[in-house]
Amino acid sequence: METVIEEPDAKTSVKDLSFSSDEMFLVVNRSSGPSRVWDLKSSEAVANLPREQGEIFGFCRFSTKSDNSQILFVTAMQGDIMI
Repeated sequence: METVIEEPDAKTSVKDLSFSSDEMFLVVNRSSGPSRVWDLKSSEAVANLPREQGEIFGFCRFSTKSDNSQILFVTAMQGDIMI
């Protein structure tokens, strides 16, 4: 098996992940640190979604729009409130 994306602490801190339906992107929500969007062809992070202080990322999902472009949904909690 080939390692496609190298992410320190990924084995212990992944909270959720989602592949885009066009198989071009992977988003990974971690229990600590930023949520990252990866380009699967280049194995490069193309976006970092930083957490606000006290915020915890929950679920992440790609969805396909009517024009076949991808949209990313990410949930976050701050205290007892889901954002």
